[in-house]
Amino acid sequence: MKKKKISGKLIKDYGDNPLIANFTNNLNVVQNKVEGFCEKARLELEAEAIQNKNHGKKVRTITETLVYKRAIDLMKKKTIPCYYWDFKEQKLVNVVREGNRFNGGYLSGRNHRMDFYQDNKGKINWQIITMFEANDVAFVPESERAGNSLLWSAHKDDILLLDDPDNLNNRVRMIVVKIKDGRMGVVKCTDARDARNRSLLEMGLKFFKDQRAQRIITNHLGEPTYFFPMLNEQK
Repeated sequence: MKKKKISGKLIKDYGDNPLIANFTNNLNVVQNKVEGFCEKARLELEAEAIQNKNHGKKVRTITETLVYKRAIDLMKKKTIPCYYWDFKEQKLVNVVREGNRFNGGYLSGRNHRMDFYQDNKGKINWQIITMFEANDVAFVPESERAGNSLLWSAHKDDILLLDDPDNLNNRVRMIVVKIKDGRMGVVKCTDARDARNRSLLEMGLKFFKDQRAQRIITNHLGEPTYFFPMLNEQK
């Protein structure tokens, strides 16, 4: 039987990204499991076709695609579908075709960093950089375009220093816990509660400019060893 592709496309991994390699391996496991149910799926569909014909109902043509879809349903009922759901939710189905470059696949929803940069008018902006863009040699971030200059980049688990929203006379350390388009989530370093119970601030660019955010690097004792520029927009 000809192999079918889950979620529409099966992408060969041309990169060294371990996340993509892991999901590629998981996909192969899923395909092998599904193919083990294909014969049973075909028999079920043939039995249903005979039954529908005997009752004067419309009989569907049994195609390879129909067999494969039924096999997936059978697998989900008979096995623990962890790999299938892993793959489906992450949607490893983003295809790039440009000139003679390799076709590539990447994990949806995986963001690499947030770039904070200043343009030639002194205005501070930010840009989210995805995992795919970060590994694309042809990609040019806004911070590297003419007239713009990179201030710093924030990755998940980086430490920021901001004016405390609860007491503007103090500066407080916060950890980056979430990066998404148009928002960045931070929590206070002193909030050691479970992730579900921490006070998450998921804010836009204006918040980080108003709180004069800056990224810092610390040593193993938590002492600052480097301060990146403070977000201080000239008005």
